[in-house]
Amino acid sequence: MARTRRTGRVLAAFLALAGFVTLSVGSAADRLSGGNRAASALVPGFLASASLREKAGAALERGDLDSASMLSAAALRAAPADPAALSLVASTALAKGEGDRAFRAFSSGAAMGWSDPVTQAYWFEQSAAQGEASRAALHLDALLRLLPAERSVQLGIDRVLAMPGGDAALLERLQERPRWRSAVLGGLEGIGAGALQNRAALVTQAVSAGAIRCEEAAGFGAAVAAAGLSFPACPPTP
Repeated sequence: MARTRRTGRVLAAFLALAGFVTLSVGSAADRLSGGNRAASALVPGFLASASLREKAGAALERGDLDSASMLSAAALRAAPADPAALSLVASTALAKGEGDRAFRAFSSGAAMGWSDPVTQAYWFEQSAAQGEASRAALHLDALLRLLPAERSVQLGIDRVLAMPGGDAALLERLQERPRWRSAVLGGLEGIGAGALQNRAALVTQAVSAGAIRCEEAAGFGAAVAAAGLSFPACPPTP
């Protein structure tokens, strides 16, 4: 139960983001239907699902779990192949304490691909809780590709690095030179000396492997030096 509550708190931020992303699409569906029931039948399933997801997300945010459950189920019926609708069903089940039902729904969502941030956040939490660094890094990679500027996602880097084998798991992902590598080098405010040292060790390995260039890491190196820590990978130019 404690794990369910913890995962639910982490997912709340992603639910808010998902609602923001679908806001304009949901509003478009409402405008197209004009509140007319007959016209609503002409709105494509995806737009109808987005509108219902927006309402379900709002209900979930205010704690109206019965409405959230009804609306998210309706969203999924409108667009059965929409992973965001399925993750909202799963998140509502999680909020209601129905952990097994949420697990099954998120499992189905995972089979739909990597595009839904809430699903990826759930599986990141599950992997991290079980100490599975490789799986956690895989889901964090997906999250960072989807939401590279989101602070709570960026801090997942430090959570993975604190796990046994986490540095090797993240290095494997960095060797693909994803755009989110800048998240490893930035967002260092308040992460603590231990986490900063872990990042310095990862960046050192990444530079050695050619996944990060010293020019990219100049600001990072300065921040590490300012904290009185060692970063031998890219010594400052005299």
